Amino acid sequence: MATVSRPEVCHIADAADRLGLIVSAWTEMLQRGSIRALAEVLSPDVIWQGVLPDQVCRNREEVLSLVGRPGRRPRRLTRLEAEEIGDRVVVSVEGPDFPPLDGQPVASRRSLVFTFADGRIVRIESTPTRERAFEIARTPA
Repeated sequence: MATVSRPEVCHIADAADRLGLIVSAWTEMLQRGSIRALAEVLSPDVIWQGVLPDQVCRNREEVLSLVGRPGRRPRRLTRLEAEEIGDRVVVSVEGPDFPPLDGQPVASRRSLVFTFADGRIVRIESTPTRERAFEIARTPA
């Protein structure tokens, strides 16, 4: 009897669904505290560059450890903006539960740029402003 092996993780992101995958995975994480959907689309070698130069995750395990801390309270979202630009997706969210970033008098917004390659997120970049996120996304790689 032949058996069919299933790949551990499939490459599910293509040009038509990058934006939907990011919005679904990030919303699931922020609202329900589940990192499963995000884990499925992260490259093993993903890099997450935080707002400050020393804020870096260098692989999937580090990223998941950062976002999936046990006991972390889900963040409330009051606004979500997302746009796919080539192989990148910009996500900007607002909500009352985000702590202030250095140099920002008001805490409420987070902006991220997700870069895809071969159907996986290979880079995440946190930015201090929405405008900076869109600038990065529109800059040729």
